[in-house]
Amino acid sequence: MKHLIIVLISLSASTLAFGQYDFTKNIYVEGFGPGLAWSINYDMRFAPDTKEGLGGSIGFGTLGPSFSTEGARVDLRITTIPVQVNYLFGKGTAALELGAGVSPIFISYDGMGEFDFLGETYEIPQNGRTANAYGFLNIGMRLQPKDTGLLFKINYTPLITGIGVLPVWGGISLGYQF
Repeated sequence: MKHLIIVLISLSASTLAFGQYDFTKNIYVEGFGPGLAWSINYDMRFAPDTKEGLGGSIGFGTLGPSFSTEGARVDLRITTIPVQVNYLFGKGTAALELGAGVSPIFISYDGMGEFDFLGETYEIPQNGRTANAYGFLNIGMRLQPKDTGLLFKINYTPLITGIGVLPVWGGISLGYQF
């Protein structure tokens, strides 16, 4: 949570530093996508007075599933911070979005017991933490207002992990452009 506050303060300071320019900014909630289950994201174009062109986004996602099977119980807490560079093609209210990024992923778990999955038996340690990162690509359509207002996005987002590519992944977003 401290990291999210630091990022938001930094983004606010950069916005104030460039206050004389009008950069297109968006804040949106995304289901699935690079944040895995859901994320809240901040997106900004790097050039003033335009809705298209080069930009970037940063987000914060979290997921806390619990599950149990015969003889085992696990509580997971997953946090993601998707960071992306993207480019918007198109004038008007519709734009093609192409991007690439990386997301650190932080996982903590608490559990006990053993469970069988696909014929293999896994022992669940009592508790632990791990961190890693995954890459992602982003190809999608963004519907955005001419000035300020509601924003809608739908994206194809293949995830690139240390064990391979998850090619069937995407996201859907709703937010506000200001």
